[in-house]
Amino acid sequence: MTDERKKVTGHILACGTQIMWGATFVSTKVLLKYFLPVEILFTRAVLAFLALWIFFPHRLKVADKKRELGFAAAGFFGIVMYFMMENTALTMTYASNVGIIVACAPFFVAVMVGVFFKRFVIAITGIILISLNGQKSLNLNPAGDFLAFLAMISWGLYSATVKKIEEWNYPTAAVTRRIYFYGIIFLIPVLISQH
Repeated sequence: MTDERKKVTGHILACGTQIMWGATFVSTKVLLKYFLPVEILFTRAVLAFLALWIFFPHRLKVADKKRELGFAAAGFFGIVMYFMMENTALTMTYASNVGIIVACAPFFVAVMVGVFFKRFVIAITGIILISLNGQKSLNLNPAGDFLAFLAMISWGLYSATVKKIEEWNYPTAAVTRRIYFYGIIFLIPVLISQH
């Protein structure tokens, strides 16, 4: 595959990922009528872990056991904290509010890894305009919106951790599976305590 074709394929896959990511706000809002936030998150994490195991069944060999702390931190911030706060926020406020707040995550990611993207302001303005399309007033729910804000910060911490993990040059699928593994481990006590 040529470099140009790889770039085009990468852009198409990135667009598809964005569409699926955006759809999760609405689908999670619907699922929350029937399930607890932790139940949705646990099921999602287990399915992701199993899918990654099927597509990449190779074991991740970690020579430096201290690196397991990085995987555990990523699982905690990116799987448990981010999604628990996002899912709980969706029970308290509008999906559009959560979408706008969480869309600010790239800013926090940029700050946490030491890079500021000039296009951020333009991008976030576009997200707000799309999310509020047709609404005559901005409806806020302080508790839900604050949880969404904490979710965004958690995503920034997760992204900074993953940026460090990338330096270790492990296969992406194996790294993602390990992060989900730790997320599942951290979710089990939460799941048990809420039943």
